[in-house]
Amino acid sequence: MIETLSEPRWFWLDYCGTAFSNDEPAFTFDLRLTRCYELAASAVVFGDLGDGVLIHGSICGPMSAQRIGHAWVLTGEEGEQVWEPITGKAYPREEWYAWAGAEEEHWYNRDTAVKKMHEFRHYGRWHDSPHP
Repeated sequence: MIETLSEPRWFWLDYCGTAFSNDEPAFTFDLRLTRCYELAASAVVFGDLGDGVLIHGSICGPMSAQRIGHAWVLTGEEGEQVWEPITGKAYPREEWYAWAGAEEEHWYNRDTAVKKMHEFRHYGRWHDSPHP
């Protein structure tokens, strides 16, 4: 299980294309912003999250009241933690869902995520949603 609210765990950032030309990982919020589908799918498929479950859903963006599409990963034996791909940190599920106003739309295990990535040739979102 990922230690809650600890230092970020960066997993596989170089694979995700978050490295600069000198191979230094791009750890900042701004460099990860808008890449939630890519980072969350990569964490489940290529990372060390164990049996993490990829979630596609929506949140109320922290900089506006508009609901936006988002991806995150549930971790732990019963999905009691959220790995948030933009911050790269783990949070208690109930706390993060309340803070983000998170609403789940689809769950994907590792095998299903691999199939969807192959079928659609991108990291997601793989379903229609009313949220941008």
